[in-house]
Amino acid sequence: LFTKMMGQTLKEYYTEQRFARAATCLTDGMRVTEVACYLGYRSIHSFSRAFSQHFSISPREYQKNPANAVIKKEK
Repeated sequence: LFTKMMGQTLKEYYTEQRFARAATCLTDGMRVTEVACYLGYRSIHSFSRAFSQHFSISPREYQKNPANAVIKKEK
C-alpha cells in the first residue's frame, strides 16, 4: 500500500528523508562528524561513503557547493 501511494518502497522513502535531513544539517553549518552521529552512523567513514553514494559528492564538498550534488536513484 505504501509503495502504491508513494511510488517508492518504504526503504527508499526512509533513505531519501534521511539524506535530505543530512543535507539540511550540512548546509546549516553542522560538522560532518556531528551529522553522522545525529543520523545514527557509528563512524564518519560509513556516513561519508553512504552520503557520497547517494549524492555523488562527499559531505564536505556538499557543504562547499550543494548545487554540485546529483541524487542517484536506488534500484
